[in-house]
Amino acid sequence: MRSRRSVLLLSGVLSVIVLVALGVICIAPSLAAAPVTDMNQIVGRDWVLTQMDENPAPDEPPVTLTFGIDGNLFGAGGCNQYYGSYKFNSGKITIGSIGATKMMCPPAIMKIEYSFLEALAGTSTLTADNNTLTLCPDGKPSCLVFKAE
Repeated sequence: MRSRRSVLLLSGVLSVIVLVALGVICIAPSLAAAPVTDMNQIVGRDWVLTQMDENPAPDEPPVTLTFGIDGNLFGAGGCNQYYGSYKFNSGKITIGSIGATKMMCPPAIMKIEYSFLEALAGTSTLTADNNTLTLCPDGKPSCLVFKAE
């Protein structure tokens, strides 16, 4: 009888440990990134796109983003260089019109560039940790995820 109680107690304790571990695993990613409250966290760093539309971004050619301290942004869209302006307020960033050079590249690269620039424009929520920047456009289904270069 004592052995059965020990087994039940041990299995109960193990169940609690497993549930706690699963909870930590599920919660940990959301704890890692925090809302950007100060653009100095991300200004002047080169960010490389790693995920778009919930899919990995292509490694080549790289898609990049850099925020200037003066309210301007620029980067490489995969084919063309682009530039624009932004305004930051309480964890939200509004990106104005985006201009770009007019080179032509293979259709697959042009499609990625067009999708990226379309997702980038408008108002988004920013979250960041040391090496990851996530930009989630308002009213659009997925986020842009960047790593610091």
